[in-house]
Amino acid sequence: MKSKPRTIILILSILSLCSCIPKVSTTTSIPEATPTIPPPWIAPTPTSLPRWRQYELALSQAVLKSDTGLCEWEIWGQSGKEVYVWAFCLDTQGIGPAAGTGPAVIYLGENGQIEKVTIPRDGVVYGKDIQSLFPPEVRTKVYVGYEYFDGRAAEKHIEERRFSLAPPWIATSDIVLP
Repeated sequence: MKSKPRTIILILSILSLCSCIPKVSTTTSIPEATPTIPPPWIAPTPTSLPRWRQYELALSQAVLKSDTGLCEWEIWGQSGKEVYVWAFCLDTQGIGPAAGTGPAVIYLGENGQIEKVTIPRDGVVYGKDIQSLFPPEVRTKVYVGYEYFDGRAAEKHIEERRFSLAPPWIATSDIVLP
């Protein structure tokens, strides 16, 4: 009988020293980065995302053809349900970061949700697309967009956002997103 308590004590001692045995928990808690952004494995609905995230996701899809991009943008005008922006997006989760910058038109639906984003095509049709997509007062800025939009500062802020999960500048400004 004396050997049983020693054996149990010996087994318990070995188990307590062994870090290879995982501890079992009855509850699992998955921390979210922020309470306003659903975890990446849950497909968010447009209304469940903060307004700035809706814009960022739509711009990332249009500019980078990716859902994982982070974007900075400025609103350069609005006409009815069309919002004219200059965007800079960086896909920080792909194989090597891909970046894109340029003008875009965000089309809003009757309910205010983003229906689509259109960007000018590259090449010889770029000028024609600028003429057809943007009103004259926005076109003048678009043609010299790099003079109005600080891409280096936008890229630096996106790099900081990769780790801090902070929103883009426009979300922390006094600008109300349409």
